[in-house]
Formats: sequence, structure tokens, C-alpha cells
Amino acid sequence: MKQYSHNVLIQMLLWSGFNIFSVAVAATARSFLHEQGQEHPRQETTIVAAAPPLGKVEEEQHISQQKKLPVISIVVGVISAAIALFLLTLVILGYFQSKHQEKRRKLNRPSAGPESMQQSGPKLEKFTLRELQAATVSFTQKLGREGCAGAVFKGILSSSKQVAVKLVNDYTPLAFESEIQRVASLKHENLIRIIGYCMDGDHCLLVEEFYPSGSLRAVINSALPSSKSPKICSPNVVINKPILSWSRRFEIALGIARALAYVHEKCSAGENIHGRIKPENVLLTENLSPRLADFGFVRCRRKRDHDLTLATAQGTLEYFSPEWWTDPTTKCDVYSFGILLLELVGGRRVGEYYDRPQWEFPDLNAVEEEEEVVADDTTLISSSCMVFLDPELKGKVDADQLTVVLRVAYWCIQFEAPSRPSMSQVVDYLEGRTKVSLPPTPSSSAVFTPLHLSYRASLEAFGFRSPNGPEIVKAR
Repeated sequence: MKQYSHNVLIQMLLWSGFNIFSVAVAATARSFLHEQGQEHPRQETTIVAAAPPLGKVEEEQHISQQKKLPVISIVVGVISAAIALFLLTLVILGYFQSKHQEKRRKLNRPSAGPESMQQSGPKLEKFTLRELQAATVSFTQKLGREGCAGAVFKGILSSSKQVAVKLVNDYTPLAFESEIQRVASLKHENLIRIIGYCMDGDHCLLVEEFYPSGSLRAVINSALPSSKSPKICSPNVVINKPILSWSRRFEIALGIARALAYVHEKCSAGENIHGRIKPENVLLTENLSPRLADFGFVRCRRKRDHDLTLATAQGTLEYFSPEWWTDPTTKCDVYSFGILLLELVGGRRVGEYYDRPQWEFPDLNAVEEEEEVVADDTTLISSSCMVFLDPELKGKVDADQLTVVLRVAYWCIQFEAPSRPSMSQVVDYLEGRTKVSLPPTPSSSAVFTPLHLSYRASLEAFGFRSPNGPEIVKAR
């Protein structure tokens, strides 16, 4: 609409300029013809006939005035034409200059885009490398989490604001700018907020909001026999962390599901695959509200990108769906979300379950006689399913919600991708808008063993080898 109005205004100015120029030229020509006596004879005759007899002096004055009049008309006409031509030139120059500036803006849009884009209010700020070096004490304050794109450091800006600075590896400046535009266009309360960025030669850095509560992994790993028992993270660090209540775990699961549903189906960038859904990439605010991190700048989520080594995948293999390396879609994120749900319920890694000899998924359809947890006629929880539940939560769980969460998790980790729900369906299930049906019981051998074997085979087919030998990832 603005572009259309601008063009209309330019056309009006051009038309007005041509009219002024035409009138001035016509007036000048008319005056010149009048001076040469070539004006229409009838008009001269009429004027002479109407004029009264004049004396000699008056006649001379009249003749003098008649001689001066064409000169004045010519001067006025020339000046008017010059002014009109000058204004017309300004209009034409302004028009072409605006076109040139618009073309430059289009060419430079990747550079200018992040500064003009807004995410949840404030604009993205462009930092210098020197500023971020000072904020991170020369990149020495490394945080525990590390994204697929690179290491993450804690920093304090000159405004005393705490931030997380992420190094983005293996990205050209042009690709980095393009990815900034895409990520900055995503606005959701459960997605991590980007504050700014830095580009200095080959150095690409992303500045994100800092969350002091850390990642969901740190909170899940703090599940101890007693909430008062300290967890020793290192010889010099002892941390007491509260056990997450069931209601808080449920809200975290719902927040992550909403963020993924938005990323998959509602954002303007089209279909997007996160590719790294795991507790390490779920950050928590002071109120323990979830923020999904590491979206964008993840080369390993691309269909034709295979730049992920066995060492990179160590400890995260259980989150990859069986088809990840053959046909990655948004259903890969659904699978990872199902694994994350089981970890939220149990307070421990899923790998601890299938590490046990001959371990199988409990049957959600089985209801034993000694059943103690009964919600209603349609939602019955088998006591065998309590194997998933964090011991600290026994007797403190909403039976209905636990049933829904376990059913959703089972549907999400189905071996065949088409059998899994979409993330918008998952949100409907968790919010209670749609009833979730009983899922088929996943086979631990069908899910985990092919996953590990196909993953190893895929990597080796592309020529990747673990730097520490094949024992980094063991087929189960």
C-alpha cells in the first residue's frame, strides 16, 4: 500500500511538472510572437479600434510600454520554465534515487534484517567481538550445555545484564545472516529469546537470554531419594536442588509441546525440524517455565547434512528416531519428545531402563488385581507402569494426567513415523481437548536396537569414525 501511494505521488508530481513547463513555454512563445507582430490580427485590430485618440506624448509612452511588455513576458516565461525544469529534475532524481535505495535495501537485507526485526519486543542488537570478549572474560566462562552449533558461554554485558553467548560453527556469514532472519521471526513464549548477534570476519556468535535455573537435564538429574540430599557435581561444588513436583513437570511438558507445535505448523518459515529435542536443550526460568533452545543453527537437522560424528552423538542417541538418517521429518521431533516425556515422569534417562537385561515397555492396557491407582472407568493405570514414575512422586501424582502422559509418550515413540501424532495433536491430548486412545505397546528391541545399528551404519556409510573407537556407541 505504501509503495502504491509513493508511485501515485511520483506520477502526480511528474504530471504537474510537465504542465508547469508547458504553460511557461507557451507563455514565452506567445510573448515572442506578440513582439514579432505575428499574433492574431483580429485581436490587434480590436485593441486599436477600441483605443481612443492619443496625443503625441501619450502615444510615445504607449509605444514604449508596448515594447517593454514583450521583454518582461519573455523574462518571466524563461524564469518560470527554468524553475519548472529545475523542479522536474529534482522529482526525477528523487524518484530514481528512491528506486536505487530500495534496490540496495533488497540486496543488503540479510545484514539489515536482524537489526530491524523484533522478537517479543526489543530489536536484535549487533555486538562487536570486543564487546563479547569483555562480557565473557575472553570466552572462559563456559556453560555446561553445548549446542549442536557450538559452545555456549556465560557473559555479562556493560549494562550488567547476564546473557548466554553461543559460538556458531561451520556457518558462512551469508548463511548465518539468513538463519538469523529465520530464527528471529519465531515468537513464542516457550522459545528461547534472542537478544543480538555478532559477525566479525569468520566469527559468528549469537547472544541469547540467560536462564539461571539451567537446563531440564540438571533438574532431572537432581532427583534423589530425598530432596534434602545434596548432589555432588564436582569435588568443589555441592548443589541442593528441589524435586520437581508432578504439576510442574506436566506444565513443562505442555510448554515444550506448544513450542514444538508452533515451530512445526504455525510459524511463517514453513515446516521446521528442531532435531535436538532433549533435556539439555530445555532451559528453565526462575519460575521453572520451559524455554526450548538450540533451534536454528543446527546443521545436523538438514536432510542432506551428515556432519554429526559418533562423538557428538554420545549420550544423546536415544533421542534420535529410527528414520532420522534416511527420511527426517517433524515426526523425528515427535519421537524425541516422547522420550523426553518418559524422562520427565521417571526423573532419569531412558537409557537406564533399556540398559537392564531383557527390559520391556510395560503394557498400559494391563490392569492387575492389586491395582491401587484408579482414575475412572476409562483410565486405569497398571501398577507395572509405576516403573516409570520417579520414586519421589509416588502418591503425589494426578492419575488422569499420568495416564495421558504415558499414553502420549507411547504414541510418540512408535517405530513407524506415520503412527506418531503431530505436535498439535499432542497439545490437544495434554490440554484435555481430545481424548487419547490406548496405544500399542512399543517393543524395546524394535525401537532401540535398530536405532543404534542403523545410526552406526549410516555414519560409517558416510565415512565417519569415532575418534575413540567403536565403543563410544554400543548396539543394544
